Amino acid sequence: MTYKNITKYILYSILLLFFFYFLIINILMPLTPDDFSRATVSHTGKKITNIWDIVYSQYYFYQVVNGRAIVHAFVELFMMLGKDLFNIINSLVFISLCVLILIHSGIKEINKFVGFHFILVVILLWFGLPSIGDTIFWLSGSVNYLWTAVFSLSFLLPFRFAIEGKELLNSNKKAHILMLALGLLAGWSHENTAMLTGCFLFFIFLYFWFGKIKIARYLYTGALSFVIGALFLFLAPANFNRVKSMGYTDNYDLWRQVKIGFESIKYILKSSQFIFVLFFFLILIYIWTSKRSRVKNNKAIIQVLIYFSAACVSIIPMLVSPEFPPRSFFASATFVVISIVMLYRVISTEINSSLKVISLFILGILLVMSMSRVYLDYNKIHETHTAREALITESKQKGIYSVSLPKMPLATDKYIFVYEINKSPDYIANGVYAQYYDLDSVVLEGDYLKVYTTDDSLAGWYKIYYDSGQSFREKESTYVIHATALDKNQLYFNYPETEIKQLRLDFPASATANVTIEKIVINQNGVAKEIDMDKLEKNIQPVSGILNYSVDKSVLKISIEGENPHLIIRNFNELVETTK
Repeated sequence: MTYKNITKYILYSILLLFFFYFLIINILMPLTPDDFSRATVSHTGKKITNIWDIVYSQYYFYQVVNGRAIVHAFVELFMMLGKDLFNIINSLVFISLCVLILIHSGIKEINKFVGFHFILVVILLWFGLPSIGDTIFWLSGSVNYLWTAVFSLSFLLPFRFAIEGKELLNSNKKAHILMLALGLLAGWSHENTAMLTGCFLFFIFLYFWFGKIKIARYLYTGALSFVIGALFLFLAPANFNRVKSMGYTDNYDLWRQVKIGFESIKYILKSSQFIFVLFFFLILIYIWTSKRSRVKNNKAIIQVLIYFSAACVSIIPMLVSPEFPPRSFFASATFVVISIVMLYRVISTEINSSLKVISLFILGILLVMSMSRVYLDYNKIHETHTAREALITESKQKGIYSVSLPKMPLATDKYIFVYEINKSPDYIANGVYAQYYDLDSVVLEGDYLKVYTTDDSLAGWYKIYYDSGQSFREKESTYVIHATALDKNQLYFNYPETEIKQLRLDFPASATANVTIEKIVINQNGVAKEIDMDKLEKNIQPVSGILNYSVDKSVLKISIEGENPHLIIRNFNELVETTK
């Protein structure tokens, strides 16, 4: 057996190892209420059974929800064909992402270092992506973020080869047709990914222009197709309806929105600090070695800066976006990873081999530990999901179609995604959950905290963090989406068994809006207690985005604005009144 064949077998073994790990996690990850909603034709409740159902569903989706028709068509296709098929394909898509990152980084052949570089890419993604659970393992989320990143990198691959004066495709009709399809797919994908791809194209064409580099005509075909796809995405009627429904057209302040956007970017940078710190650390090493005339590769550094600049510049337009959650940075983070691998390859000869091996070994150990923890967490989630399905089957066999289900054992964090139902059968997630399993209603077992709001209160995601003595943590948090009349203005939050010292209430991102809370009720062990609303005002600590608040006639009125408006209620247990 030749050395080259041994290298191939080592690489294939590494690929298979990670493929099976991600396959296992995908199998353990259950479908969520958001996925369930994509199992039916939009706005009809009819189960999707054929391609024409998907076409009709996405036409409505394009008019009412958002412009990601192609992406959500894939989601509905997998909900029709089954999650088993998705689990396999999604794991392959993740491996494809890693391979594409390697190729974009300049690794175009199998050598003795390619296995090392592949593991490095997985480490950078695992610790550097701002969010993993809802971008790689969740069905709807992975198609929106992981898959669109692969669409973008696949489309941009011929441009990457053109930087080095090479043609990836033969200049013929097939190349134009392929680039036409890939351009449309990359453009009509996801807003943040399309923005990133557009920024990269802008920088790459500047590079071609100033470098007087001639490129194949099919690249122009692809660029034009991308622009057409992006126009379909951004000019969807649903986008304008969505902005208007959030109140941004009636009361929009650009400067205030920019400040809100900066807060979002700060949070995302903090979530991805591992790759940003590493990037600038490698830049410093490059500067130090180049001053000593040991490393000078200006062309490679320009390529590094093209990818990194595209990643950074692509988030600037999001400063004025109504919403910018951490997962929106997914594709941009992959470009930062490409920049790091390219930069590392430039300076690798100046780094001691023992140091490289030790660093990879330590990071590898941390990766295994983290992945093991994630596996155990998803296994717990899977066990609860299996118990739920068994309970549903047993109840239906007994003719019982209103079912109480056990809580999921974990809350959402960077690696875990849990979209939980709650105590209210009127909650949106409960409704689609019941519809998917052909039930009349489902509710969540256990204690709860219920917030009574009014019709004029802001709709959207509300979240509560409980402090039981260890400050506010994601593990002790719960969230619901408020849809005013649909949930009868009653927000049900899961409530822990431990004593609560203080509580943090997060409101939806919004322009200036109002929230009115008439009553807060805690139900523990079947006993209902109310919060003393008159004492509440003195214990409120506004933290961010709270313009003003007051309690009038035992009703709390709050004005908010911003990306993450929230307040803290101190001395929470002391506010609980006697049993009602």
